[in-house]
Amino acid sequence: CIANMYYIPAGIFAAMDPTYAGLIADAGIDIASLSLSGFVGNLIPVTLGNILGGALVGLGKGLLLVCLVVWALRQTGVITPEMAEGSRAMGLLSQWTGGLIG
Repeated sequence: CIANMYYIPAGIFAAMDPTYAGLIADAGIDIASLSLSGFVGNLIPVTLGNILGGALVGLGKGLLLVCLVVWALRQTGVITPEMAEGSRAMGLLSQWTGGLIG
């Protein structure tokens, strides 16, 4: 997202300079789609993908942290299997982790 916010406008500005435009044409690079509407059309899905990806990574880290805390509490004896039997949250953790916790 950040790279796109630099490189796409830089390409647009470079295409406006005759020197760079000549070098771009000599290299055989097609810059027809390099425009403000193309920039916005690229930036929207990239930003949404970053938001979704960040949320999923955050959710995964949060679940991992909860699982590690519960595991540590079970290992130290703070939570016993008898205490966890009636707990809905422990049942969900056991289900989510495939029986590793709970």
